[in-house]
Amino acid sequence: MAEQAKITEILDAVVEEINRGTFALQVQAERVSAINFDLQDSKLHVVVAESGDIEIVRNHRQERLETYGVRIGVLKRVSCAENAQVDPLRYLCQQLSDLFFVTSAAPQQRIGETVGYVTELPQVIYDPDALVENSLFAWVLTLSVQATR
Repeated sequence: MAEQAKITEILDAVVEEINRGTFALQVQAERVSAINFDLQDSKLHVVVAESGDIEIVRNHRQERLETYGVRIGVLKRVSCAENAQVDPLRYLCQQLSDLFFVTSAAPQQRIGETVGYVTELPQVIYDPDALVENSLFAWVLTLSVQATR
C-alpha cells in the first residue's frame, strides 16, 4: 500500500467502520474532501471528511500524539419536513452517534485495528432551518480521533 497521510488513514477507517455497521437505513459511506450541502439529488449521503482541527502533543513516553477532527455528515434532500421522512434519518444519526460514543467504562473507542481512538464525546450539529427552508436534512457529527505516530 502506498504511503498516505495519517488523516487519510483515519478517514478511511471511519468509512470502513460505518460501512461494516448495521443500521435502520441502508448506508454506503464515502470519504470526501469537504461536506457539500448543495445536493441536487434525493439520495441519502453519508460522508466522512476532516474538520481541519489537528492537535499535536507528546505523551509521558515522548510519543507523538496527534488528535484529528473528523466529521460525519448525513445529508438528504426531502420533499417535505414531515415526520415520516425525517424520523428514519434521525434514527440513523442516533445509530451513528452510538457507534462512536465513548463512556467512562470505555473512554476510548477504537477506529480501525491500528489507526486510533475516539477520545471525546461526539459533537452533533443539526440544522432544522435547512430542513424547513431548503428541504435538506443536514446532520454532522464531529469526532476527535487520537493516533500515535
